[in-house]
Amino acid sequence: KDTMRLQSVPQLVDSWLHILDVTEKAHHELTCLCLEVIGTYVAWIDINLIVNDTVVGLILKYMTIETVRESATDCLHEIMRKGMDPLAKTRLIESIMKLLESSGFFPPAQNEGIEFVA
Repeated sequence: KDTMRLQSVPQLVDSWLHILDVTEKAHHELTCLCLEVIGTYVAWIDINLIVNDTVVGLILKYMTIETVRESATDCLHEIMRKGMDPLAKTRLIESIMKLLESSGFFPPAQNEGIEFVA
């Protein structure tokens, strides 16, 4: 894993972004699979490769698309579950909460369907 972190993970992240870009409009099932892979890797890769304007922006965008919403939310959940020191974890959660609030996801509107809120 250590060698992979240093040599391959940045290339993997670039590949994931490319996959998300080309699958976004027509192949939602592949978009979902890619988000699941990101969620799986986030536990042991550098968080800064994922928590940035590009990746988090895409995840928030996918949370507005019904067919990929669950995968996007699961990916965000995995990001927030990442093992980190307490101060860094608090900052991460606070920054994600601010993004969710500014994007209109939190707090949920009264008229949101229960599936979307859950």
